[in-house]
Amino acid sequence: MKKTILTILLCGCLVFLTGCDNKIGKISDIEINNSDISVSIKDGTLTNTGATFIIENNSNQTLGYGESYHLEIKNDNSWHILKTINDAVFIMPLYLLQSNESIELHIDWENFYGSLEFGEYRLIKNGCFVINDEKSDNFYIGIEFTIE
Repeated sequence: MKKTILTILLCGCLVFLTGCDNKIGKISDIEINNSDISVSIKDGTLTNTGATFIIENNSNQTLGYGESYHLEIKNDNSWHILKTINDAVFIMPLYLLQSNESIELHIDWENFYGSLEFGEYRLIKNGCFVINDEKSDNFYIGIEFTIE
């Protein structure tokens, strides 16, 4: 009986220990490179389950963006895509942010990623410019942050 209980506890510990590594996905090749769009975190809103992000369009063009996002974690000096614990499903409208305007977006990632552990993360969103109802090539906007 004691041997059975010990075996079950040992297996449980192994699942717990390997479960942390299963959250880290492949290395990300995404570069956040659009200096005309800034993303910041509203003071006092960052928690391990979400935050309010401020997106500022400092360009002279209209920014298009959607609801989708993903999180990445820094591991061994590389960014890795964080795996979701549930399927992430987003509706796909194209929101427009006019030149020299800003918007606040509250993102609650707990349903997709759970509560984040201590570490360095970044939020990644797709963006594009919309000129005369035509979309430019997609680019990435985002921000790095630390959960302490």
